[in-house]
Amino acid sequence: VDGADLAAVLAAWGFDVPEVEQSGDNLIDGQDLGIVLGAWGLPCDLPDDPGVCGDGTCDAGETADCCPVDCASNCPEGTTPDCDGSGECWPTYWIGDGYCDGTAQEWGANLCCYDNDGGDCTLPECSSPCGDGICGITENFFECPLDCENPCGDASVPDCDGSGECWDETWIGDGYCDGTDQLWEADLCCYDNDGGDCPVEECQ
Repeated sequence: VDGADLAAVLAAWGFDVPEVEQSGDNLIDGQDLGIVLGAWGLPCDLPDDPGVCGDGTCDAGETADCCPVDCASNCPEGTTPDCDGSGECWPTYWIGDGYCDGTAQEWGANLCCYDNDGGDCTLPECSSPCGDGICGITENFFECPLDCENPCGDASVPDCDGSGECWDETWIGDGYCDGTDQLWEADLCCYDNDGGDCPVEECQ
């Protein structure tokens, strides 16, 4: 990829980057791009891949090429390291063999970091269970605050309508209903019906 591609990736992650001219002089390969992004604590690939290089787990979106610190393989030839970071090795032909080796590890292996086990697994089958410390593909702050960071920071909570607005967390349970009609501008129904301030019908 070239500099313009790198800028596009960073822009997709919300970074303010200058426009980059395409040039044959600033070409980097995909492995280098992955390592650069990993060094910045970003996923190896685009935002729909949750793996963060350097967290000790070879997650979806990471490979030994783009994140060797998490995915370095000491496995014998013909085998592939487990994505759970355990160091276990599994036959490489299990990837894309028609059986899902997902996070539930029904067959003993988690091979989700290899393009969802070569397409054998669905996104939910490769998601992280809430409480494991990893904000997986199908998780968000509303559904799993244990794993996913509060996008509003301390003392504030995001609006339940998905707008990205942030409200003072003291509004939850303050005696005023912040329901779906947003009389007070906020919808805080996803926090136990605004901490009990709203009857069920005002949160539908």
